Amino acid sequence: MSTVNVNAIDKESGSTLTLGGSGTTVQPHASATLSGLGVPNIVTAVSRATDQTVTKNAITKFQFNVEDADPEGWFDSSTNYRFQPDQSGNYLVMVSLFSSNAASSGDVINGYIYKNGSEVFSAEFDKANYDFVNTNVFFSWVSLNGSSDYIEIYARWGANGTLTFKGESFNGAVHKNNRAIFVRMS
Repeated sequence: MSTVNVNAIDKESGSTLTLGGSGTTVQPHASATLSGLGVPNIVTAVSRATDQTVTKNAITKFQFNVEDADPEGWFDSSTNYRFQPDQSGNYLVMVSLFSSNAASSGDVINGYIYKNGSEVFSAEFDKANYDFVNTNVFFSWVSLNGSSDYIEIYARWGANGTLTFKGESFNGAVHKNNRAIFVRMS
């Protein structure tokens, strides 16, 4: 394997720059950042290590307390439980919440994405067809300014009593059921 160290590669006027030939795989280094390709270049993934409960009709901030992937340090997993990037752009926010003790038919779980303390997206999940466990997945695009904008995830339980969102372990198996993923797309 040979290494070429240069500051820039440019094509000649009127030509096309080609990297690799037929059947060749071009592999960037694992720590390289690709820009201008229209692909995600920063991914933050967080999860919940322990159970969290939500009481009836209380909109409760979901406290993701494990940073599974946070290369830029944009997620606060100990105080504010929020994602606050220092790069502006459009972010895809994907959330999965796993509940274990749903009550009866007609009960609902609401999931919310908040930007700067205000709701920007909500989803409602009917528990009518589930007796014991349910995974609720929702996602949305959010534009962030890269300085003061932040995202928080909230949940609401519409039935009596409390609803438990299970931590990493459920029935003896280790899962990452409650998680949020933030992907900078542009």
